[in-house]
Amino acid sequence: MPAANQTHEIPALSLNSFADIFALHKNSSWKAVYEINVYPNVANSTSMTVYQMGKNTRTDTAINGINASSYILSGKFYDCVYVRNYWTCVNIPTNSRAVSDASSLVESDPFKYDFTSDGSMQVAGVSAKCFRSENVSNADVRYCFSKEGVILYQRAGMPNMPGNVTFGVEMKASSYAANVDASVFKLPAIAKNMSD
Repeated sequence: MPAANQTHEIPALSLNSFADIFALHKNSSWKAVYEINVYPNVANSTSMTVYQMGKNTRTDTAINGINASSYILSGKFYDCVYVRNYWTCVNIPTNSRAVSDASSLVESDPFKYDFTSDGSMQVAGVSAKCFRSENVSNADVRYCFSKEGVILYQRAGMPNMPGNVTFGVEMKASSYAANVDASVFKLPAIAKNMSD
């Protein structure tokens, strides 16, 4: 785990290739607050805060008044929930966290997919450089990055679903910081094993 109160700022980079910027993204430190929308026909969005420092990640959400945080720390998975003024954390076995959505596929091997430059867009008050691929597990995927390598926008859409409808998920940053304090990766309670 990173040392408490340590911060790490990442340098700006030249945004030339998806593989280069994604490699920087995976090994940098940042925090972003996202609004997540599912389309079509989902009226309510939800928010999520993501912290990353190198290979450590924390994701905070609040659903129906319950705060939850998921952590990946040194390759180990933890889920924590805050209920009735009390945090509970569990250590999740790695093999139970298998995910096969388009975003996870890209993150596991960004060099495998053919991403091309796709202009830019204004997100979280800055101009974000965008890349797009139409061959990620039959999904049309778009990522937009800050100059520091922070993902500010992500969309994965599945076109040509029944009824000629596109189904997808969009994640757009409302704010971000290109540094994060290592103390945010400290679990709020001692983690129990799932079998306990």
